Amino acid sequence: MTQAAPSSYILRNMSEVPNPDAISWFPQTLGWQVLALLIVVFIIYKFALAYCNKQMQRYRKEAKQVLEMHRNTDEMPLVCYDVLKNTFHYLYPNQPQQFNRAWLSTLSQTSDANLSSELDLDLGEKWLKTLVTRSVVLTDQEVEQVYNMVCLWVDTHTTPTWLKQHWSLCATISRALNKTKRAISGVVGESS
Repeated sequence: MTQAAPSSYILRNMSEVPNPDAISWFPQTLGWQVLALLIVVFIIYKFALAYCNKQMQRYRKEAKQVLEMHRNTDEMPLVCYDVLKNTFHYLYPNQPQQFNRAWLSTLSQTSDANLSSELDLDLGEKWLKTLVTRSVVLTDQEVEQVYNMVCLWVDTHTTPTWLKQHWSLCATISRALNKTKRAISGVVGESS
């Protein structure tokens, strides 16, 4: 048995209920608009600072990756030396090349950690001698100590002023604007 549809006289006075107007997520008053703008500007500022800091500290991450990649290999003492030498000369390009105790003490002066104790200097000298001659050999424990000293220096050395200035927010924005200006002038020059 099927039920019959209601006759039209029941529905004749009914009208469709309109949907309410959509509510805007955009603030309606000037005060909330200004506050929203300040929040957006603050978030962009924080992201820009985080980007600059990440780029400034990128070399530390790369050095740690190289050290970790060669952690349990036979060439670990040489890799530690290469990482230290390359990182140091990247940060301090005007420093003269040094070796032995003078270089180790220079490394200690650029680090917040105390690497210049007599034990560390003696181990450092022995480590540097292993790079020059095969007659001196480090034990596994000494290799681990050298690795830890290098990692400690990579983590705690003082960031030079020139690098901080290079990755300051103003300098980064200026470089980005100059790059954009060159790209635009290149596109305009090609289309002419």
